[in-house]
Amino acid sequence: MRVSYEIDSQRLLESIFEGYRLAVESLNRLGLWRIGRHKIGERSREVYFTCGSDDALMSTVCDVLGSHGKSCVFTPTRVSALKLSEQLSCVVVGLEDVLDWDGNGFQLDDDAINGRFDSLESAPKPAKPKPKRSTRAAAIEALRRELNAHIVAAADHAFDTEARTGTPVLLPKPTQAELAARINVSAPTLSRCMEDRSAPELRILWDAADDVYEVMKWRKLAAKNRR
Repeated sequence: MRVSYEIDSQRLLESIFEGYRLAVESLNRLGLWRIGRHKIGERSREVYFTCGSDDALMSTVCDVLGSHGKSCVFTPTRVSALKLSEQLSCVVVGLEDVLDWDGNGFQLDDDAINGRFDSLESAPKPAKPKPKRSTRAAAIEALRRELNAHIVAAADHAFDTEARTGTPVLLPKPTQAELAARINVSAPTLSRCMEDRSAPELRILWDAADDVYEVMKWRKLAAKNRR
């Protein structure tokens, strides 16, 4: 004769997760349960249990837990955990891998459970993109340094050639493409820096680099200002 048993799911879950801060409740009739909270992987997390991985239940689980990326979800088996983990961003653990019976009650392997989160906690967080204005300001400062350095070098070259030949010779200035490569920005970014109203000196330096006497005058003023 075939004998069937009815399992009290709530009492079973309360026994399995006895060490957790329990608030066991059924979230739907298909078999999704909220267990409560517990410290897992160095932080307090919401804990859930799902009875399986059939399509109807998985659809419900994904709808309910889709935004709970830091929670921990338990399923009965390793197979159902692998299937569900393909649909969720949170960690899914099969109880068959972490649950044991010691004769007095259920025992969860906390080390194994925490280990599932080690790679998540140790992974470097993606750097936040810098605000555009901050990035532009850094590029403007780098460009200012490059243009100043060229003006000084061009002035030194002009004075040297004047002393040797009687006529100052202009040192060709770098192209904007070369400047962009030096400060590691794109050509359009460099062009926007040149036109930025907060840095009019860039255009002044750029235009001065085309005139040997302007270059020499700038160098003399710079030398005077350092004294």
